[in-house]
Amino acid sequence: MKLWKAFGVVWMAVMGVAAAHADGPKSEDFAKGIRLETPGAAPVYRLALPDDVYRTATRDDLGDIRVFNAGGEPTPHALIRPRPAEAAATLVDLPFFPLHGRSDGASADVFLQFRLDGDGTVIRAGRKPTAGEERVQGYLVDAGGLERSPEALILDWATPETGAASAAIEVGNDLSQWKPLVSSATLARLRYGGHSLEQRTIPLPNRRYTYLRIRWLPGGTPLRLTRVAARLSPVHRDVDRQTLELTGREAEGDAGPALHYDSGGRFPVDRATVAMNRPNSLMEGALFSRPDGETDWRVRHRGLFYRLTLDGTTLESGPIRLQSTATDRFWRLEAGEGVGGLGANPPALILEWTPHELVFLAGGGGPFTLAYGSGRAEPPDAALGSLLETLKEGGASDIAGRAAVGETVVLGGGEALHPPAPPLPWRQWALWAVLVAGVLLLGWMAWRLHREMRGGDAGAKGNRGEVR
Repeated sequence: MKLWKAFGVVWMAVMGVAAAHADGPKSEDFAKGIRLETPGAAPVYRLALPDDVYRTATRDDLGDIRVFNAGGEPTPHALIRPRPAEAAATLVDLPFFPLHGRSDGASADVFLQFRLDGDGTVIRAGRKPTAGEERVQGYLVDAGGLERSPEALILDWATPETGAASAAIEVGNDLSQWKPLVSSATLARLRYGGHSLEQRTIPLPNRRYTYLRIRWLPGGTPLRLTRVAARLSPVHRDVDRQTLELTGREAEGDAGPALHYDSGGRFPVDRATVAMNRPNSLMEGALFSRPDGETDWRVRHRGLFYRLTLDGTTLESGPIRLQSTATDRFWRLEAGEGVGGLGANPPALILEWTPHELVFLAGGGGPFTLAYGSGRAEPPDAALGSLLETLKEGGASDIAGRAAVGETVVLGGGEALHPPAPPLPWRQWALWAVLVAGVLLLGWMAWRLHREMRGGDAGAKGNRGEVR
């Protein structure tokens, strides 16, 4: 009976440990924490997820983060991917007029004649005839009629199949005074080995303009423009994007030239740029990624990477838009066949991403702590994320306050990054204990029965001896 009482006590202790284990995670279950400043008294707060969260998280889905209130209790939260701009970029053709200059390089300004209507729109641009005038030195662009700010100029021109030029962009309001806007931009159209390279876009600072002046820089070939279009900024722009430039190391044991890159975190990368560091370099290759050192590599892009200098202008391959977001930490660049090597100054890899937006309910009172990096915590209830997403769609962004990032603190430290030891198989042990106890009990009973039977036999023999 005492044996069963002891077993019952042990079983209750085991159940108590299991119940304690079933409770939600505590702040010490996470490696680090960031104090969050929540000014005002908003019911909901939001902030862009800091980079260190991506570097420390142990899960690709970022399920190992929590927000704790002042009492150490977790408060509901969700991670929301910022949506793309609601209004796509729009192309609008702009009026443009050639600015002629003399072959001796004299300024074209003194030869210009403009005719403007009542609101300042250029309706004709002319020039006085001069001797020695042989080339177009630039173009005047009327951007005053745009509905919203242009983010870039898109140009087209009539030239041979190959050509490149450098241009400067100036801005003015009265056609008499000009201020520099873009110091140098490269325009090019090239053909090489069956590949076609074009650069027709000049990014602009995001603001309104009345007049723009395109001026060809020395060293290149002036282009005869056939179209000038403005790419208008979206109505709603994305949050600020983050970038990270990585230096590669030569891979060992690969069949061909390759570089490995380590981003050091689980960033939600949607763009990548292979930056060729050597001038006049061109490489056909492939970009791969994977989350760890054991998983197979996944192809992210195959194409041409280049940095070319032509007629004093530089043309570089632009960002790669990944078909799906990559949260992989490790990246690999392989050079194609026929490439002698990656050189002494190998390409850098530039990763770009838009941080998640953390939305949390201000329950229980602040200060709040964003805890992250845990090998023990499981993802929170998915239904909560759907609820906060619904709140956001219903206007929660209008009532949500903006939280600010404070100091970083150590919570559970590096130990919290490792998963806990597997739980002891108490139930299995208890079952075996019961079985062993049963076997021992049966053995003891058999022994007692055998002993009693032997004692009975001995008594019977003694009785028989007395009868004789």
